[in-house]
Amino acid sequence: MAFDRVSKCLRAVSGLLVVLAMGMGLFGSGDSGAREIDDTAAQAHKRSPMASIDAALAAAFRIDIKSIDVSYELDPKLDRAWGEAKVLFRMRPGQSRPLIHFDPLKSNCSSGVTIEEIKLNGERLNGQDPKDLRRRVIGSSAERALEFQRDLAPKVQHELTMRWQLWGCFSKERPGWFISSVDDTIGLGNEVIWPTINSPEELALHRIQVRVRGQEDYLILGSGDLVSTESKDLTVHTLKTPREVSSYTVLLAAIPSQDVQVEEFKVGDTPITLVSTQSRKTNQRARKIVEATLPRLAKDFGKLPVPFVKVLLIDWEDGMEYFGATITGLDSLEHELVHMYWGCTLLLKTWRDTWLDEAIVVWWLERDDLDDLPKNFKSDLVSAQSPIEIAFDESAYDEGAMIMKEVAADLGGDRAMIKFLRRLHQRRVFVPFTTRDFVDDLVVASRKRKLRAKFERWVFGD
Repeated sequence: MAFDRVSKCLRAVSGLLVVLAMGMGLFGSGDSGAREIDDTAAQAHKRSPMASIDAALAAAFRIDIKSIDVSYELDPKLDRAWGEAKVLFRMRPGQSRPLIHFDPLKSNCSSGVTIEEIKLNGERLNGQDPKDLRRRVIGSSAERALEFQRDLAPKVQHELTMRWQLWGCFSKERPGWFISSVDDTIGLGNEVIWPTINSPEELALHRIQVRVRGQEDYLILGSGDLVSTESKDLTVHTLKTPREVSSYTVLLAAIPSQDVQVEEFKVGDTPITLVSTQSRKTNQRARKIVEATLPRLAKDFGKLPVPFVKVLLIDWEDGMEYFGATITGLDSLEHELVHMYWGCTLLLKTWRDTWLDEAIVVWWLERDDLDDLPKNFKSDLVSAQSPIEIAFDESAYDEGAMIMKEVAADLGGDRAMIKFLRRLHQRRVFVPFTTRDFVDDLVVASRKRKLRAKFERWVFGD
């Protein structure tokens, strides 16, 4: 994600007010389910830092999702949306009680939600009864989750279905817009739109259906192939990711067609869709950026690992990357395109590792203008972050990029660094890894054992 510090602060305050407004109830004041804190990670931290990480991951991410089917019916006139989801999953080793992340009120475009039905393996559960469902807050994080009070068998597939209603769900700044709210600087993922496990390592097939009531023409933009059908009062759009992807990288945007201009073109074999609220001159500049950046990326890192690129260009000073897509302002477009490799297809295992995405992107774009890393530099860029909470240290942009500059020097220069990154991406694409895995690869590539201690001082501190 590229970002502007002032606008991020304002958006963070907006998101915080929404969370505070929730009070003690997960879905509003009517929720009488118990609020429990899982202190497993905190207790384990007293024994060892690594045990703390493992315990936190086990407490927060108990299931492996195979697929997420989501259906939304939108009524812009009533400012309401009706959602349904079916999640197919298996329990992770050693786990028996499923837990899933779903928290629509975290979104700054939702003012209310009603859960109408929950079924687990066909059994209807009462969301108000703590014997059926409990709200969990994982450790000291802001991660809120639903724990279903049923012990499930291992090694078999289970099915969770949910139905809910949202109101106040369309953007106040852009009337009629219904859009993903992912923002890793203020802790928002797609748990505000559909049930997920909210982990960067989660890989699942996503099928999303959007039904729009009324006669107004809507454009659906997202991380997948789209099929649309029309009837008298309802238009049905079906979006499907072309492979299993991380849920927090999936974009869904439903936009009144009259609000945007659409341009389609190709860069090599890659189809590009540019959807914009901007002027013709700005759109021409955006196209030039896409046409210049994608071939450079392919030259350095190999063929584009996504089959399409969809750009929603609006008047932002920052941007957000998704699988094969981005929502961005013009100044951040180039940065978000690089994330098609680093952040959307090369995935990190935990949230504390995601600093690497930004560090690599900024280094690649700005390596000729970066300052040198200060002598004896030390930080807790990684170790101070939670492995389960959507966030990273924003110094990943500048300090992280300077670390990458130092690494490039240890490897023998910029071209050696690019060769290393190219091989890294080829070997690990869609195979989530950690910062320590990255260090292991660096030590092998550089043949310098001392690099391990130096690198760990740079990002783990003491």
